[in-house]
Amino acid sequence: MTEQPELEMPLELLRAKIKVAFPDAAFSGVITGADGLLSEELDEEQALYGALRGRKWSEVPVSIIESNPDGIVLLTDEAFVAFLPAWLNRALTQEKVREMMVYVFSPDVHKSTETTDHRMRQFTSPQKDVLVAFLKYCLEVESSKFVKERARSAVAYASQFIHQ
Repeated sequence: MTEQPELEMPLELLRAKIKVAFPDAAFSGVITGADGLLSEELDEEQALYGALRGRKWSEVPVSIIESNPDGIVLLTDEAFVAFLPAWLNRALTQEKVREMMVYVFSPDVHKSTETTDHRMRQFTSPQKDVLVAFLKYCLEVESSKFVKERARSAVAYASQFIHQ
């Protein structure tokens, strides 16, 4: 039996820090750019709208996050900040969601970081600290060398916003 390395921040402590840093209030703003629109091309946006409308981040069904791990990028900037903790919490124990969260904050996979830069500036200092701690956790637990490299890049990217 191989011994697990001691993590810089244990999972339960990180989960508690997410809970403290992000208000758990019902979100009443615009969720996606397609809220209320009907079109077969907008299935994912409609599913997110239906699942997130009027909810707190702690009330987001795990099934929505797991079936839409990349759905977080379809949210408006305000909804992104409000619901990010739901995706972060699920990512702590679900590899596919964790990988997606790493990609969301990894500048290596984006043509432009303008949208993510804007979103990063909306976070409070404690929220930025938690996000960096989460990304460091991903770096520690990730087994894929490719994803680990993206996590390293994401930590560097998110860290630059700590004092902004």
